[in-house]
Amino acid sequence: MTHLEEVDISSFDAFDYTTLPNSFFMICVASRRSGKSTSCNYILQQFQKDKKRRFDTIFLISMTDAGFGGIPDGFRYNSLDALEPIMSKQRQIKQFNDSVKEKRDRIRSKVCIVLDDMASGTDNDSLRNSKILEQLSMNGRHLVRGQEDVMDLSIMVLSQSLTKLSRPIRLNSDIIMFNALPSLTEQQLVLNECFFVFDSSRKGVSHARNIYHSLVSSKDFRFIMVENWRSNKRLHKDFIKTLDAIIIKDFPFFNVYED
Repeated sequence: MTHLEEVDISSFDAFDYTTLPNSFFMICVASRRSGKSTSCNYILQQFQKDKKRRFDTIFLISMTDAGFGGIPDGFRYNSLDALEPIMSKQRQIKQFNDSVKEKRDRIRSKVCIVLDDMASGTDNDSLRNSKILEQLSMNGRHLVRGQEDVMDLSIMVLSQSLTKLSRPIRLNSDIIMFNALPSLTEQQLVLNECFFVFDSSRKGVSHARNIYHSLVSSKDFRFIMVENWRSNKRLHKDFIKTLDAIIIKDFPFFNVYED
């Protein structure tokens, strides 16, 4: 049996949404009723209160259509088929922005797509089988390349199981957030892909495992944020943060204009 020792985690900073790169790809994994939607909604609320980082449009793709009260009805879908039209529109806007001579004539289109409760869908609506989602995880930022000041295509994927997401999606994510994972298989997966990155010796692996357990048990409903996008990593605290969501009353994330 592995002996666990508590580690001092006081040097691990709180997650700061403003550090996220443009067109980020985020994975949120946690069991049912453990705060996934609340924590991700809180992150979106921070973005939408920030004039510099706010999204112009946020879409929800969910089989249950639950939560995220700031997203209006016309921007909520129940099938991954909605991804391609959104991507196509961003391509068209980028093509236009690339063609205009004056920067002031460009179209601002900062978009975020939230995929929630889609892991149990049919083959066409399965996160694991979604080629377009793999494409977004690997190349989504390229859809707005050169127009980052006025365009964005960020993705937030919420799932009860990390194994429902393919390995390419996991390895190309900018952020993986999770709390205490009940599955030993998924715990080991997180440890292998996120914590065992510096020292593969027995002592190093044991220390990393202790960090994981100390973090996930430090506070109820706390999420651990692994910032894979960071390139300068010397210690675990350099790229692993904590998130303690605050429940804020829903407000409209953006205005909807009708013709």
